[in-house]
Amino acid sequence: MKNSFTYVLGLGVFILGAFLFLATPNLALAAAPTISSFGPPDNTVDIPLDAPLDITFDQAVDVETGDIRLYDSGDTLIETIAVGSDLVTGTGTTDITINPTANLTAGTAYYVQIDITAFDNAGSESFAGIMDKTTWSFTATIAPTILFSGPPDDEIDVLLNDDLIITFDQIVNTETGDITLYDSDDTVIETFDVETSVLVTGDGTDEITINPSSDLTGSTSYYIQIDASAFDNVGSASFVGISDKTTWSFSTILVPTVVTFSPADNAANIELDADLVITFEEIVDVETGNIVLYHSDGSIIETIAIGSGLVTGTGSAVITINPSSDLAATTSYYVKIDASAFDNVASESFAGIADSTTWNFSTKNPYPSTLPWPAVIDETTPTTPTTPTTPTTPTTPTTPTTPTTPTTPTLVKVENKSAVYRVNEDGSRSPFVTQDSFLSYFEDFSAVQTITLSEMNNYKLSTPVTAKTGSLVKFQTVSKVYLVQEDGSLSWITSHELFVQKGYSFDNVNILFDSLWPIYTIGYDITE
Repeated sequence: MKNSFTYVLGLGVFILGAFLFLATPNLALAAAPTISSFGPPDNTVDIPLDAPLDITFDQAVDVETGDIRLYDSGDTLIETIAVGSDLVTGTGTTDITINPTANLTAGTAYYVQIDITAFDNAGSESFAGIMDKTTWSFTATIAPTILFSGPPDDEIDVLLNDDLIITFDQIVNTETGDITLYDSDDTVIETFDVETSVLVTGDGTDEITINPSSDLTGSTSYYIQIDASAFDNVGSASFVGISDKTTWSFSTILVPTVVTFSPADNAANIELDADLVITFEEIVDVETGNIVLYHSDGSIIETIAIGSGLVTGTGSAVITINPSSDLAATTSYYVKIDASAFDNVASESFAGIADSTTWNFSTKNPYPSTLPWPAVIDETTPTTPTTPTTPTTPTTPTTPTTPTTPTTPTLVKVENKSAVYRVNEDGSRSPFVTQDSFLSYFEDFSAVQTITLSEMNNYKLSTPVTAKTGSLVKFQTVSKVYLVQEDGSLSWITSHELFVQKGYSFDNVNILFDSLWPIYTIGYDITE
């Protein structure tokens, strides 16, 4: 019995051992693949927009068949990626990388699902897949937003030399595109290339500084626009930019502004002794620089230092400029003012006048003139009347054409006519074209005699009477003042300083019609 029991027991052990031996290989087969880690990890936030999706398995896997699906948190299918496509790499290793065809959207939550047939291990055991919304979810990085702008939106009284500052809620990098500064009229003041301009600083920080190449203009409204490609965060999420006129707008501090000019711009018939008066909208102080009075031809008449006694009114809103000499008659002028000339109490400067059109005016002709040359009063009556009351060549002329001892008056005019003529030795008559011209020879009109029109027509019209030797003349549209020489030629007095030095006065300058140029010759210039 004992031997039989032992035999049977031994046989059982043998059979059990054989069974265990045969079963051992099956027990040693590897388990199905499981995930060791996700990249990005489950439930992480602030994921870069261009980040790939990585899966690390606990063992090497091969891609098989099926899809990987990317959804947003609203269950919208963003992309389906076949595991056999080029977008899925790493087969035969423990690391599988999925590269979506497009970047993630900033601030968006996502989840990933994977088919159960997608990955097998070497023993053909399949990864169980992901079929829910929670196993692998994450949120893309949030795009940068502006926390603070300097100057703030809708700020007023911004200083003219202020920088423009943007403080973001996170670190940003400059990328491509422009920042554009506009005035309220939609005029582009300056464009800054964020990638290349040295005027844009702060790359890699949360504060970007824009330094305009020139100061802002006072009393002006501005707005700023920024391209949506200009700034990204470290996760490649872009600042949305500014494309309107209201998100970032501001106005600069008020600077002195002119209310009125006197004489008014484009005024005519200004008195020769008129002061130049500027009325500002606020109190100003005189600072440094010059006020320059120009003739319309661009020549400088006078440069007046702001600090001189000729400029008064500092500490008030009315500034008076008193030129050192009276203005010339029938002359056009314009005024320029340095931008450093006047400041307000906040030390902001008047912009000045740099052109020839902002403040220009012309003076009056204070001297009543006779008829302009040629002062032909004969036109109303033929030179040779059909029935002359006074024959052109009388048998016994009472007024000989060339009398040895003239019986006719030297100075004549026709009744109710303003033109006065000088009767020349050859029997012709020369008109005085202006009262100035006449009074340079005679003290008054007492020697002028009135004759009939027929009698006047007996004298052949000749060239006008030239200005008297030693008198001062200028032509209507020419700024130069000339001295009449003994031979009748005109010598230009080449500078205002020389004019004053010689004791001349603009009150004594005779204004000549431009049409009289042909009867004069230009002589030498007076330079000393």
